[in-house]
Amino acid sequence: MSLRSEESLLIKEKDRLEAKLAKLQKSNPKAKLPEKEKIRFDEITTLLKKKIISVTMTQSLVNHIDELVKEILVEEGNSQSLTDGLIAAVDMLNSNTDIGKQNREKVLAEYSEKNIDTLKEYLYD
Repeated sequence: MSLRSEESLLIKEKDRLEAKLAKLQKSNPKAKLPEKEKIRFDEITTLLKKKIISVTMTQSLVNHIDELVKEILVEEGNSQSLTDGLIAAVDMLNSNTDIGKQNREKVLAEYSEKNIDTLKEYLYD
């Protein structure tokens, strides 16, 4: 199942639960979903929030990947570009260039560690 179809199913299920809650609250404004459905609703809400953050982070990383690894960025479907990238990667290894360390220093210098920690807590805790 693709991520899009999974997301679509989650949204439909969330909409169904919201409609059920609205119907319940029409006759009793303090009504709540049954516990099992409330738990499921909360799970769906959390999953969708995480997906939004994950997509945003991924898009942000993709937009900045050329800045981080511009030395070995290759064009899709271009064998010459791939060859050049592999040669550059081998040259970097041979010259003891620590590109990972350079990239980490760049990220730490340009991005707040607090934001990274906050996102990590939200996504994985």
